[in-house]
Amino acid sequence: MPKIQSSSRLPQMPQTLSQLQQEKATLEASLGGNLPFDALQKASTRISELIQLLDKKETRWLELSEKLV
Repeated sequence: MPKIQSSSRLPQMPQTLSQLQQEKATLEASLGGNLPFDALQKASTRISELIQLLDKKETRWLELSEKLV
């Protein structure tokens, strides 16, 4: 049963990963501007969170992909 649930999430993963990567790229681009310190700090914190989240989701995507093979 869990295998079916896991494989049902697989098609959603690329879209989710793309959205997270796009958010990260947008935040990284904003770092080059003239941001106030608090905005810079928030953006940096969110980028760090996104890096960790992307790593976790990419690993999970690979695990799910391997189960289908």
